Amino acid sequence: MYFILLEATPLRKRQRSKSSAVTIATTPNLETKSRKRNVTCLSNSQKEDQQVEDMKRFCFKANPVEVFSNPNHAAKKRETRSTTETAEFEFQTDKRIQQQHEKHQDALQASTDLTVNTMDHGYIVKANPIPHNGVPFKPVLPHKTTQQQPFKVDERSQEMMAKRQQKIDKVLDEERKARIFHAKPIGDLKANLPPKVVRPATEIEPFILETYLVGEQKVEAWNQKMEDEQKELLEQINFKAKSATVLESKPFAVKKSQRPLTDVSEFELNTNRRAEEREVFETHKRLNEMEAEERREQRERERLFVEQEDTTKMRLERVHKPNPIKRYRTVEVQRSEKSLTDACSPLLQTKLRSKVRK
Repeated sequence: MYFILLEATPLRKRQRSKSSAVTIATTPNLETKSRKRNVTCLSNSQKEDQQVEDMKRFCFKANPVEVFSNPNHAAKKRETRSTTETAEFEFQTDKRIQQQHEKHQDALQASTDLTVNTMDHGYIVKANPIPHNGVPFKPVLPHKTTQQQPFKVDERSQEMMAKRQQKIDKVLDEERKARIFHAKPIGDLKANLPPKVVRPATEIEPFILETYLVGEQKVEAWNQKMEDEQKELLEQINFKAKSATVLESKPFAVKKSQRPLTDVSEFELNTNRRAEEREVFETHKRLNEMEAEERREQRERERLFVEQEDTTKMRLERVHKPNPIKRYRTVEVQRSEKSLTDACSPLLQTKLRSKVRK
């Protein structure tokens, strides 16, 4: 198998390294050694110490009870308060109506005084003052307000309670009248009634049920069965002897056999036949085992060879081989064949538009 794999391997893979020096294994200088993270997770011992400190810090301490030593600390009795007394509402609207009423009375009183003075001293005319030119004219417009009438909640609630009581009394009266018994008047006893029909009395007859009929049939069948069994027993008891035919028949005679005599010849035992078959089976079994063992050894050799090849390949791949320096062609700067650009002012349309507008 080794030679088969060797022949299948190309030549470029079978060439060995020209260097005869042995590879020296060195530990790689990895950057992970220098990287360190701060440990923020607490260990089990630190967690237990922290829990003990928290338990000591938040320890509950009860104050001593001084109820029995100091009577002032006993439960105090609750003060009884007086019941709420209902009072009439004092609305601001009532006050404003009273003030307006007083102002109206004062105005009436002033007008009456003015009329009395004019009647005593003659009619006096007072002209309106001349308005100032710098002050704007402001007409005086009459302002009417809604006259609110006072109301009382108690009267309305009393009326509602009175109506409610009237309805309750009305319902009670109707129920009381409904409970009174009123007998119906007796009809006319002399009315023409139909003649009375006299019917005969019912005659009592015994019931005939299906269960009775079924029971009678079962009893009859049972009695018939018992009679039949009794007859069979009587017949079996009676002894009846058979006639002696042996005395009249011929005596017993030995009959000669018609079979041929046994031919003694060579025989084959099943044990010998099974022993030969077992010998063939054991031989075939040993050959199969030998072939299986040879195949197993062949697979083991192939596996070891593949592992060895993989190991050598892995070692070769782990050897650092720098990439060669790439060499490119040099850049040759050539002279351009195009002519130089002539600088000239651009022909813009804005200049034409400015000339047309002029």
